[in-house]
Amino acid sequence: MQFEEAGFESALVYDGQRILIGQTDAYTMLTGKRHENDAVWNELQLDFVNVEGIPVSFLFRLFDTGLAFRYVLPGNETVSYTLVRELTSFQLPPDGIKWIHPYDTLAPWAPAYETFYENGIAIGTPSDPGKNGWAFPALFHDDEYWLLITEAGMLEQYVGMHLTDRPDGGNYTLRLPEEGEAEGRCGAYPTIQLPFSSPWRVIIASNRLNDIVESNLVFDVSEPSILDDTGWIRPGRAAWSSSPVTHPGRMWASWRGTTPEAATT
Repeated sequence: MQFEEAGFESALVYDGQRILIGQTDAYTMLTGKRHENDAVWNELQLDFVNVEGIPVSFLFRLFDTGLAFRYVLPGNETVSYTLVRELTSFQLPPDGIKWIHPYDTLAPWAPAYETFYENGIAIGTPSDPGKNGWAFPALFHDDEYWLLITEAGMLEQYVGMHLTDRPDGGNYTLRLPEEGEAEGRCGAYPTIQLPFSSPWRVIIASNRLNDIVESNLVFDVSEPSILDDTGWIRPGRAAWSSSPVTHPGRMWASWRGTTPEAATT
């Protein structure tokens, strides 16, 4: 990671490690793949200091179906850093294929994550002209293994990333939001407050596609719900209107079939 105030991308000095074995997180989900979940994991924390003596840790958490990792900056809460680049990259076999969707062109209502997935194209394929790289989640496959890459545990003070548009030899580097996406509401680069833990970078891997589909690894590393009372939540069918009728009352009328829009919905 590279910040305006400090860099952690090179010349790091090893400062120790911590290992946790056989840890378990049990949690309940109201909807999704499984109601009751038991996540079992091992963890390795590697500690370093940069050339200025500022500490940073790399946290790796290993599950049966994959790996998640994040960056941790301890320190005083009066210190803040502004991110310039996150240099995380994923090296994929260049002769494999991928299922991935382009990160949308910057526009008043985009990126909206509404581009279509590319179906089984070569891993080294660049995104189309006018698109800004590739969006998460991304699925890759070679002759033997399946691999899904995404992120989890998103933070208010950080940003959602996407992948570079032209992977060099199958190497995908994380890319910050495009300039102008925030439409002036905030800066293009996030400012973090110490102590800080980045979102998780998640890799789900198996030689069976079933394991990728069935994995709950994204939820395994995400923070628990802050709601004390979830009894009022009733999962079920939901619908919304993307028609030009924007007034809530008129939208409801459309869904009830009292306007012409309902006939084409």
